[in-house]
Amino acid sequence: MLSNKMKLFFALLISSALFAGCGGGSSNSAGPAVTVTTTNLSGTLTVPDTLNSDLLASINLVQNTDSIVRKAFASATVLVNDSSTTNFTITPSSLVSDWDIKINAVPQSTNGLYKIDVIAGKIGLKSWVKTAQKDAFTINSKTTAAALIANASGKDATDLIATFPTLISKVTKEIESAFQQARESYTGSSLAAASITTEVTTQSNFLKENLTFDPSAMVGYFGFTNDLDNNDMTDLQIVQNTVGDRIRFLTALSSQVSFMEGIGAIGSYTDSQLLSDFTTGNVSASWTFGAAVSNVALGLYFRKGAVADTYLKLFVKRIDLIDGSFKGVVAEYSFVNATSTAITKGSKTFTIWGQTPTTGTIQATDFLTDTTSSANILTFIDATKGLGSSGDATRLVRAVAGQPDITKVSYAETYSEFGSNYYTNTAAALKAIYLDRSIMVGDVFSAFFPNTRHYALFKITSLSASSVTVDFIVNSTPDEPRF
Repeated sequence: MLSNKMKLFFALLISSALFAGCGGGSSNSAGPAVTVTTTNLSGTLTVPDTLNSDLLASINLVQNTDSIVRKAFASATVLVNDSSTTNFTITPSSLVSDWDIKINAVPQSTNGLYKIDVIAGKIGLKSWVKTAQKDAFTINSKTTAAALIANASGKDATDLIATFPTLISKVTKEIESAFQQARESYTGSSLAAASITTEVTTQSNFLKENLTFDPSAMVGYFGFTNDLDNNDMTDLQIVQNTVGDRIRFLTALSSQVSFMEGIGAIGSYTDSQLLSDFTTGNVSASWTFGAAVSNVALGLYFRKGAVADTYLKLFVKRIDLIDGSFKGVVAEYSFVNATSTAITKGSKTFTIWGQTPTTGTIQATDFLTDTTSSANILTFIDATKGLGSSGDATRLVRAVAGQPDITKVSYAETYSEFGSNYYTNTAAALKAIYLDRSIMVGDVFSAFFPNTRHYALFKITSLSASSVTVDFIVNSTPDEPRF
């Protein structure tokens, strides 16, 4: 017979075994699964307009064709916050430059920022996307430049694009240049090119100076050549004198500059004062500025426009010019719009080509300058051909259907360098819109003049065998078809 102590021992042993068998005391229990909150990102991916397809493949035999580019980016590597993901779609297109990109089931960011990388071969594109932008973000060369500078400077990428566009433009140009180099130029990504890292360092060091800027203005660290409106053209130049101790400013349109000193903010030089200075001729092309100059405001004639002319207001905070070595200019800037001077309206009467013009008539014109030359300019050829190029060698005119009021026409069709949308004379232009006849009163045409690259509209108001009168509107701005 078992003692009471032995009975108690076996009872406890059986209870323990049953408890363990039910899993109650197991040290291997996984516990409840942790739920990860995810989100979806959706936007557009803009592939570089020009790239070396060699950077997209591991061999040197591919050709730079559209299909190669589409295939490479459709199967690109995508990272979000440095983690690779396969749950994405990129929809390439041969019709538009912006391709849809969707990234699904991304772990929700704790700081509201998603750092996106798209890598195709040795080509990399970046975008730093805030939560508010996650349904409509963009990723292109410009967002890549902003991400690189933001990473190096600690600044917000979105703010960099909005407030420091010239800084972004400088790095963007280096990135797009690197996209066109040979594969052997890089051991790793094209974004690691020395030209890019040098420019990023220069611009981020400028930002790290923590200078105080007007939040309503844009900011730039200007070099000798500057693209302020991201159109791939230099529109602000800084020129150093021969001695090397002073600089001057000029734009593509003018070297005339207005000047105001003794102020503490860009807003102190008002828009109305700047416009008044140019209207009254209170400008000079001879002003120069040395290293000691700071907190001065300048006005420069920036752009002719169909809607309005544009001036550049520049508030110079510092000039980095030491011992004849020019490094740059720290400046705030904004654009000031004025009444347009690019648009001119009027009436002209053409004498038929070859006859002596009478008082008040002309032989040829581009609506900016009347002349007796017929080269690449509008003349009254004869009653059959109408107005156009006297030698039938230059495409100048395009018919506007419906004989509209030209003051209601807001733009001319853009001239195609290699197409045939403009014609040598008005008769040919009318035939192109299925009116096989000579000109008649009420007909409307647009004109493009290849020498000066400006557009005009004109309407036939009077017609005889030896002359034709037209009302016209001309925009003197090169390559600007708006009126």
